[in-house]
Amino acid sequence: MENNDKFLSQDLLESYAIRLLSGPLNGCEYEILNGRLLVIIGNDVSLGRSDAFSELPENTIVVPYGELTGSFEIIITTDPDLVVTFRELTAQEPEDRTLTLNQQIEVLGLKFAVKEKNEVWQYSLPGIIENNIISTKQHFFSSKLFKYVMLFFFLLSFLLLFILLMLVMIRS
Repeated sequence: MENNDKFLSQDLLESYAIRLLSGPLNGCEYEILNGRLLVIIGNDVSLGRSDAFSELPENTIVVPYGELTGSFEIIITTDPDLVVTFRELTAQEPEDRTLTLNQQIEVLGLKFAVKEKNEVWQYSLPGIIENNIISTKQHFFSSKLFKYVMLFFFLLSFLLLFILLMLVMIRS
């Protein structure tokens, strides 16, 4: 997948990322390399067919999601200012639509956002904070299970101490 649009510096071309905000790949992030990214969406049946794709170009994400099948491209150009567009690839003439960076958009039922790599995402995911993964589960030491385990070991140690004292008393 070559970038045939206006010439961009390699640094600018590789300074963007996409975060998927719905579907089975929710939260996954991908770099947009060489100013383009092709996203193919389909249900498991259509994506699983061996004849579904002859050969996929570089910079392609395949997302098994929903009942709709289709694809779109994210294209980064300078015209003369920086423009990030997406193009839904349909049977009709594809239409380029401008994309606002770091804003959620939905195409073919898939929600996503695009941003410069050095920016902070406006869309956080439950349990994930930028660059630090935090479990959505309650910490073990503050859970009910931990309290029950501690109670069990306390009672077990008390029982063992009682048995030990009984044995000492019997022997003396």
